[in-house]
Amino acid sequence: MEFFLVDVKTITPSLSSEQTDKTQITQPAESILECNRLLKPLVLKQAGAETYTVISGYTAYDAALKAQEINPRKGEKVNAFVIPPNAEESVKNQSPGN
Repeated sequence: MEFFLVDVKTITPSLSSEQTDKTQITQPAESILECNRLLKPLVLKQAGAETYTVISGYTAYDAALKAQEINPRKGEKVNAFVIPPNAEESVKNQSPGN
């Protein structure tokens, strides 16, 4: 598992973001912008050459999208762990429910 700054535009959720209460993400989005990063990095798997899928941190991902909407320049990248394909199940087992 490696740690990277990843462009938000290159990330797609593996679950529908319709599950997230959109009224609850503005404050976390503003916090992301204020802190200049996520306090709990996303966990992603590489889906393509420069594309990623969320494995853990769906709500944080939605907040990162909102942060980018609020301030496109400052919310452009998020910190994330990118896991190898063979580690996906192990990671999911460590983070149930997210």
